[in-house]
This record gives sequence, C-alpha cells and structure tokens, in this order.
Amino acid sequence: PGSNGNIPFENGFLSEMLLQHGYSTYAIGKWHLTPADQISAAGPYDRWPLGRGF
Repeated sequence: PGSNGNIPFENGFLSEMLLQHGYSTYAIGKWHLTPADQISAAGPYDRWPLGRGF
C-alpha cells in the first residue's frame, strides 16, 4: 500500500552497478518498469531500459 511501483534512482539496478564496474549488460523480454505516464515517444526516457543500464 502506498507504493507507486517506481524504483528510486538512488537504489540503482544491478545492471547500473555492473556498468560502473566495466561490465556490459543486456536485457531480453518485456520491460514493465516504466511508469505509464512516461510511455510515449516524447519521453522522458530515464526509466526506459537504456536509461537503466541496459
């Protein structure tokens, strides 16, 4: 209750942490982590896969 489902940027994703240490990452499948109000061609793109380390 009370959660909007967004993962705070300060928490980070494993993919982001791996990139910081020189690893390459990729994702396969569907991405259901972008908030509905940010899914458009206009962006913003910071919560899309490429904005989160993939």
